[in-house]
Amino acid sequence: MVETRKIPFNLVRIPEVRASSRMTPDQAAFFKSTVDQFGVIQDPIVRPLQDGTYELVAGRSRVLEMAEKGALDMDMKVIEASEETALFMHLAENVARGEVDPVSVARVIDKLMAMEVSVADIAKKLGRSETWVRRTHQLLELPEVFMAAVADGRLTPTHIQEALSLPTPYEVAEALQTAIRLGWNTSTLHVYVGNRLEQLKRAHEEATRTGAPVQAPTPEPEKMVQFRQCLICGYQVPLEKVVPALVCEGCRDLVKYIVDQTGAPPAEAIDTVYKALVALYQAPPRTGPEPLRTPEPARP
Repeated sequence: MVETRKIPFNLVRIPEVRASSRMTPDQAAFFKSTVDQFGVIQDPIVRPLQDGTYELVAGRSRVLEMAEKGALDMDMKVIEASEETALFMHLAENVARGEVDPVSVARVIDKLMAMEVSVADIAKKLGRSETWVRRTHQLLELPEVFMAAVADGRLTPTHIQEALSLPTPYEVAEALQTAIRLGWNTSTLHVYVGNRLEQLKRAHEEATRTGAPVQAPTPEPEKMVQFRQCLICGYQVPLEKVVPALVCEGCRDLVKYIVDQTGAPPAEAIDTVYKALVALYQAPPRTGPEPLRTPEPARP
């Protein structure tokens, strides 16, 4: 049952663990303007507590804006809901908006998990995948500096997932710090991570071949994002010379095999293949009698 009541602000408790919406300066100015012109269009939602106070479920910005204007109370929708249900309602409303601090969402998910709500149930009730729930919750494992960067929008959860492909905490931290410093989007970070993984792989292969300790090269972020690994030859080439991979796995594997067998740099290997094709199609015509052809059966 939902009931609208005029509730004093001093009886409203804002939960410490809550998902925080993010508004740009333009969005904040627009919000204030609409409240000035039309008032609060949608009432905040609260649930009653046993001590006679109310816990805010949704509408923090609306409550704070009216309080700032000098109001002492306002109409609010009162619902009967458990703490778990209220958390889900609060989380669903904020996640649906899109502009929300992912770390604050992770803290609400963490509270639900502490209440023994399964990842599957959280995903189902939010309309998200279990992978999304786990990855969002994983943000709480980050050092504070990176959680702050996610909270203020300098990093996104996708940045974090890209960096976690790297093999050590040092490499992950180096990648994220560089992404913050240079303002990389997720696509640029993806290129860096791929090139860095290839560097580390070759360092390990060299150490295995020589028996020497692994000497990982120092990252050169600005330089590394200008190159991408070719899927066929394995070499790092300038980004502007890489074309989208629109080949099937069979063709890619065949070309890689041919390049590997020539033992030459890609340009020479391609030239060798070209000469072989020219030789094939310019071969002298067959001599001798034509091979016998099996006649097709007569049609009834």
